[in-house]
Amino acid sequence: MGDSKVQRDAPGVSPSRSISADEAVEPGSDVGADLAASARRVQRKAEVEERQVAETQTAAALPVARMALTLAGEDGGAQASERARAARAAQGAVGNTRVGGLGERSAVQRVPLQSAAAPAFVTPKVGKRYVHPPGVKSAYKRISGEFDGREFVLTGDGVVLARVGAVSGRPVSVRVDDARKCGGTSADSYLNNPRYVGIAEFGPIPEGEFTFNADQLAMFSLSEQARFTLGGHFTDPFGRPMHGGDWGAGRAPLRPNRVEPALPGCGNTARRSGFYIHGGHLSGSSGCIDIGNAGIEALVAHIGGYRKPVVVKVRYRFVAPGVDRLERAAGGFTYPGPKDPGLVDRIKGALRELRGGDAAGGESE
Repeated sequence: MGDSKVQRDAPGVSPSRSISADEAVEPGSDVGADLAASARRVQRKAEVEERQVAETQTAAALPVARMALTLAGEDGGAQASERARAARAAQGAVGNTRVGGLGERSAVQRVPLQSAAAPAFVTPKVGKRYVHPPGVKSAYKRISGEFDGREFVLTGDGVVLARVGAVSGRPVSVRVDDARKCGGTSADSYLNNPRYVGIAEFGPIPEGEFTFNADQLAMFSLSEQARFTLGGHFTDPFGRPMHGGDWGAGRAPLRPNRVEPALPGCGNTARRSGFYIHGGHLSGSSGCIDIGNAGIEALVAHIGGYRKPVVVKVRYRFVAPGVDRLERAAGGFTYPGPKDPGLVDRIKGALRELRGGDAAGGESE
């Protein structure tokens, strides 16, 4: 302790006298005993505090390790390896935490928790890839489809294989701004209405020619369909991102071969993308062709063994259908507007449609 001094009032010791540290710890001295006991209490308190720090760091690191290991076990490949490394780093932070003995310069030595970064959020994988029945060859040289604004018709070598009701576009009241630009009214609906094919996310699929492949068809269980309806973000079996919605029993991407332009000043069909042909339980879509679950069943029944692209032509042959207030309210609940709608957003969307839609107007996307 060098030249350090301790001053203390004690029997037989003058308050003005300085006592050296060596004298303070002399065996048999009352002052030394008191100081030694005080030192032990301070040391014990320090040990307790140091152990609490170590336990806190351990508790913080363990969930990171467990989460990383869990995710690493669920997914394979490079991502799993990366998560496993993060898990081992987190476990290292826990395993290397220790409480040092008395007299050590640093009582607690540990790896910084920054080295055990939490893994990135991973969207849940859903669905299964459609698989052609083994050994089956298609009886058709050419399978094609047509959406006419009312039905989807599937044909094989010119023979009708299936005919199901189909829709495209949101069954909600047209926004005032869209109605003004496109020469319509806010009493219109986007559902199967060719006037609004240029309005992204709201209008129906543009006229033209599209293709899809059977081996790009993702199939979903009833429980997965229920999850989609509640919203959220997912990854399909092909690794494609998908938002929550009424996807129904299956979906396949539609690739545009040719797209017709929209009415002048009414959006740009060439800038629209992300089209799918899919199933569903509710009326409407954000620009995809919704053929309902009956349509998905029909596809599966007839495309087995057909490995060429299926050509789909879109041509609106009918006047846009009327959409009553209850159907619009259902559309407002399904398509409330925000990118990631919650239950409150959906309720507000339904109430907005019950009150007559976007009376205050809104900007087009």
